[in-house]
Amino acid sequence: MPYVSSISALLTSMNALADTEFAAEERPNIVYGAREPQKGQNQGGGGANRIIIAPGDDKDKAGSYGPPKQAARNPRSIATFHETFRVYIWAQDGDSANRRDELKQDEACRTLHEWVVRAIRLAARGTYELKDPTWVRGATDRARLGSELRVLLHLELAIFDTPFAATSTSTPPEALITHVFEGANGDEPGCI
Repeated sequence: MPYVSSISALLTSMNALADTEFAAEERPNIVYGAREPQKGQNQGGGGANRIIIAPGDDKDKAGSYGPPKQAARNPRSIATFHETFRVYIWAQDGDSANRRDELKQDEACRTLHEWVVRAIRLAARGTYELKDPTWVRGATDRARLGSELRVLLHLELAIFDTPFAATSTSTPPEALITHVFEGANGDEPGCI
């Protein structure tokens, strides 16, 4: 499986894996969006069983930048965006005898959590980091129906330069930039 190049590629990969590994009545609903965690109608099979990938951390910080990796390819990478997402994993044990059994509900969530970690690893091998798993507790419907974990996902995404032709007459992008100090003698302010 190729490495993930965007969040949409990750979602596509996770959905394809879910289609092959879950029966229709148990398949989790995998959705994207900042407003999705508050919705109740986007449940998967079994009444809960959903995975939400929402952009940013809890304070809406999008991520950070790092140096390029594999910069010798065309188009070359000019930076690495370490994009942050919140992954909400909500599951329930659908057996009516277990509805109020917190241990059974947490076990169902842990099982789905393990599947999510595996799915992300298969799609984004070597380009991701999972951090800060946190139980979502409170008076929400999700907390009363099953259990929910929130995990931070950091994806390494390359930011690419414009491709350039691979001919001997091509001009690299740096050569196309007009320098402010062209013809400067070194005595101008800011020159070292």
